[in-house]
Amino acid sequence: MKKLLRILFMAVFCSALCLAFSHLTLKNAQAKFKIDIYAGSGVHKTSMAIPLLRNLGDKSGPGNLEKDLADALTDDMMMTGFFDVLPRSIYLENPRIASIKQGEFNFDDWSVIGSEMLIKGGFVVDGNHISIEFRLFDVIQRRLIIGKKYEGNTEDYYRIAHKFSNEIIYTMTGEPGSFGTQVAYTSGGRGRTELYVIDVDGRNKKKLTRLGGSVDSPAWSPDGKSILFTYAREGERASLWIINADGKNLKKICEYPGVVLTPAFHPTGKYFILTLSKDGNSELYTMNLDGSDVKRLTNTWYIEVSPSFSPDGKSLAYACDRGGQPQIFKMNADGTNAARISFVGGYNSDPSWSPKGDKIAYQSLSGNNFHVYVMNTDGYEVTSFGLGEHPSFSPDGRSIVISSPRSGGRGLFIINIDGSFIKKLTSGADNDMSPAWSPRLAD
Repeated sequence: MKKLLRILFMAVFCSALCLAFSHLTLKNAQAKFKIDIYAGSGVHKTSMAIPLLRNLGDKSGPGNLEKDLADALTDDMMMTGFFDVLPRSIYLENPRIASIKQGEFNFDDWSVIGSEMLIKGGFVVDGNHISIEFRLFDVIQRRLIIGKKYEGNTEDYYRIAHKFSNEIIYTMTGEPGSFGTQVAYTSGGRGRTELYVIDVDGRNKKKLTRLGGSVDSPAWSPDGKSILFTYAREGERASLWIINADGKNLKKICEYPGVVLTPAFHPTGKYFILTLSKDGNSELYTMNLDGSDVKRLTNTWYIEVSPSFSPDGKSLAYACDRGGQPQIFKMNADGTNAARISFVGGYNSDPSWSPKGDKIAYQSLSGNNFHVYVMNTDGYEVTSFGLGEHPSFSPDGRSIVISSPRSGGRGLFIINIDGSFIKKLTSGADNDMSPAWSPRLAD
């Protein structure tokens, strides 16, 4: 799709007046920008210890739950970027006999190794059922911060761990974390790509479609239950489809001559926006989920594509080639008051609005490669995250997922926007593209 978009943008003739206006805007704005380069260092992290959980019953359950649960918590805490989890090789306490209750273990065993915080836990297995208790302690103040008890199936142990991880982040920040969410993306090559989902911890990769053409531009519904995507196949009209996140209820919404690109749900979930060229030029249109009530939102000589709603649904970020090459623009959701907001990068597209409403991520073409940037919604304070494309924000706005060839193949990477963490989510062996981070899913 990127090659198609580039051809579309480059095909549009822009008037000298628009070029002059664009140049003037850039000249007046450049002095106000602060550009940071992502380095991934300099972020203070709190030291934490996560010993093996203790089996409090007489049944072991599947696998090695003592270690599996502790590992799941460790991965989550590392992903937050807030914590530096100390290696278990330096722990003094024996987790198989030590208590998980305050007053029944020695805080000195943890403070002496430099741990500032401590997660302890225990579980009881009964058939396929597991009961788990987690406790987070402040080692320095020697007090319990939070404690939670969960019930569930043994095979869902890691999902239970994610719930407690979200509780920890909520306690620290006032907002739950993004653990237990998913990323939708496309994968394949040679004009044959399909839709996949994967948990953000790298588990449960699942292929949702088998259409045999080119699937692109996945977009989650606000409730996380369904995914919009576009589909193209040689000899057929381009079309828009929707599917449940579990792969059920695949349905075609509409098809049109020309391009059908980059859908995005309105935050209410009642309708969506996308790019169509059915009337000649590539413009933004809104329509209902059944394909009815099609309304043209833009009407210009330019190409508008890749819309992204603000969290309150009142504004849109999108790519437009007004002035020559595409840049990121912002306008009201009714199509009024359009204004350019990106001034770093010469060929900018694919904006993604943070769920917090304070940032917009986008991709910028430099030479033959795209790079990812994150900026304030007014275009100021721009940070570069290096090689990558298709940025999509996590539900808490603290991370982005991108597609990047940075370690061979084209895989998906999760990066904290403060530079505190980076994780390879997929191997990239099958050319993984167009990631879209799901909203938080209901329990």
